[in-house]
Amino acid sequence: PDFTIFDEVRTTKDFQIYADFRLSGVGMVGVVHSSSAIDAIQRFIGRIELGMLPSIIDTIVFIKGGDISTVLIIKMTVKVPHGFRDKDLARPVVEVREFKTERLAYEIYSFGQDIVINPINPIDHTSSFRDKEQFRGDKSYKRRKEKRIELDIELTKQKVILKASPEYASSNIIVYANGQEIFTGSLSRSSIISLSLSNKEGRKVLKEYDRNKKFYGILK
Repeated sequence: PDFTIFDEVRTTKDFQIYADFRLSGVGMVGVVHSSSAIDAIQRFIGRIELGMLPSIIDTIVFIKGGDISTVLIIKMTVKVPHGFRDKDLARPVVEVREFKTERLAYEIYSFGQDIVINPINPIDHTSSFRDKEQFRGDKSYKRRKEKRIELDIELTKQKVILKASPEYASSNIIVYANGQEIFTGSLSRSSIISLSLSNKEGRKVLKEYDRNKKFYGILK
């Protein structure tokens, strides 16, 4: 058959059987009960090697209330995880992206003895997949994307901190000063970007701040 449907994947043995069939080249559709799309992926972690995850799962379709809420795709890459600065910390990272936009939603990687699931742009499950597609095509989405995000600047002895409204937490933004693009960065879950004054971006922001320039961001 082209695909085999495995209903009620629950126990560790179920997950192992599913993985064995998938690795043998059989097309598999597994049914896992979970509260979110990322939770379904978490069920596999610890039961199979992290590096094998994209070979076993390539697409997650999350159904809520009888409608498709979220569709995610999974890919493996080697890079420095989001939020890390040192290039020597590059490692295999499983990227979880939205199917339609390919926007990065989560990163999964090993850190010491632990497996980290890092939410970059967490998925909103309150609306259906169809509603989201309509919203993205709507002019209101375009206006939101082009809307200026006010940024407050705080200085310490070693850092410059840019603060945005909580609604933009975990968003990727382009930072401007008086209309001039300064850099592209990612707001944390606390809606801040913290830059060391020892790096290029931090010094550039400080320089423009000393010139009393107005800072703002645009969603990337």
